Amino acid sequence: MFVANLPETVYSRRGVLKSPQKSGVCWKLPKTANAAPVKYLERDRRFRKPQVAVCLEAGQRLSQQENPPKDTSSLYFDIAIVGAGPAGLALAAELSELNLSSELSPVGKVVSIVVVEKDFSRRWLPNYGVWVDEVEHLDIKDCFAAVWPKVAVYLPHKIIKKREYARIDRQKLKQKLTAKCLRNGSGIVLQEGEVKGSDLEKGILRLRCTSANGQFSELEIRARRIVDTTGHSTVLVKFTEPHHPSYQAAYGIEALVESHPFPLDEMILMDYREPSSIQRLPKGPDSSYYSVPTFLYAMPMASDRIFVEETSLTARPAVPFEELRDRLYKRLKDLGITVNCALEEEFCLIPMGGSLPDLDQPLLGFGGTAGLVHPATGYMMARTLNLARPLARAIFLREARNLETNPWKEVLWTRTNVIQRDFYTFGGEVLLDMNLNEIQEFFAAFFKLREEAWKNFLSFRQLSGQERLAFGLGVFLKTTNKVRFKLIRKALQNWRPLIRSILS
Repeated sequence: MFVANLPETVYSRRGVLKSPQKSGVCWKLPKTANAAPVKYLERDRRFRKPQVAVCLEAGQRLSQQENPPKDTSSLYFDIAIVGAGPAGLALAAELSELNLSSELSPVGKVVSIVVVEKDFSRRWLPNYGVWVDEVEHLDIKDCFAAVWPKVAVYLPHKIIKKREYARIDRQKLKQKLTAKCLRNGSGIVLQEGEVKGSDLEKGILRLRCTSANGQFSELEIRARRIVDTTGHSTVLVKFTEPHHPSYQAAYGIEALVESHPFPLDEMILMDYREPSSIQRLPKGPDSSYYSVPTFLYAMPMASDRIFVEETSLTARPAVPFEELRDRLYKRLKDLGITVNCALEEEFCLIPMGGSLPDLDQPLLGFGGTAGLVHPATGYMMARTLNLARPLARAIFLREARNLETNPWKEVLWTRTNVIQRDFYTFGGEVLLDMNLNEIQEFFAAFFKLREEAWKNFLSFRQLSGQERLAFGLGVFLKTTNKVRFKLIRKALQNWRPLIRSILS
């Protein structure tokens, strides 16, 4: 068995690879040759820490008391969810729905659930983008911060695709899911504490908690089913093979600007154009931009406000944040964008591909912990929200009716999903080996495919081998000889999982 030991997705207002900090103020941007002078502003009220103390006031807090209970032997639950990010709260909200419904539960039976989080007031810091058609049935449209009717791709020529794309309002979604968890009869307890030890075979979690008067206490929780939703940096979920993923890295800012050149009804999905300052450099193996390409991801919010992010789609090792920041400001300068004030700064590191968790372990993972990230694109949010309901049903049936189920294999990683992942992992490995021109040519062919084909690839919905074969042949026939050579070489190196994903 191998325990994952991945770099945690890191966010910081200043510097790189610092401990997560709460955003909320404008700050001076780093002094680089390409950074525009900015003003230092007082706190921007729109980005203050959300008032989510209601999470702890309305929910039971087992150790948030002046005198925490000394006898913790009675703290038993049917389900313990570790982590209160999107995956953890979405799963808890769906479980609460089942507790409130008599459809699956025997009369009078309530499945007891505890959600463990170090700090429930913690802001969700990543910027989540989703395709609207993937989540329109989930009743979260009131949690959209913005919606664009079309997306633009620059390769370097411009391609427009009419598919709605939305930015999630992170705090609205958090508040909505939390409210569902705290309804009367939901059976959910919110417990602040940090997991400091565990005995997963016995269903035991050992927490370090802080009481209301600031004193530390130890708390032991026992549960029949433990679900880890803490993300890619998990130390609880085990792997049967060594885990060697590639990484998607991104550095971004949400900024007030003088102006920007992007239409307000277009979200910029990928801008692979080279800034003019980089075009003048010699291209070849020694040119880092050419050999390890990055693209601009941009969400224009208003004529003077935009979220921009320089992203490395996939690389091994990850592109350093300092390099991404430098490339972003070169690109902004080339686009004529002058930053007046940065409202928020984002550092993001996402493991992609690698091995799957052990699907027979008693611990269950969800979200990034379960490897749900698309191995070729980095998308995960919509897939996680869509899987929360079927996963909750599988867990609930096991606990409410004592049925023997394995949600790992029956919901998260069915045989169909594993085979799909093999195909997408192959795609990720191909992209990993491409220079700037080749990746432009690959995506030019990609977006020439039938709309359903590229949509299903991005959405983890290519369910049949025939569909995957048609997709692969379509890209192969529409692309250039250089890209075809890369595809053939990579297919020869990884032919077993590729053939299985096509024939199954």
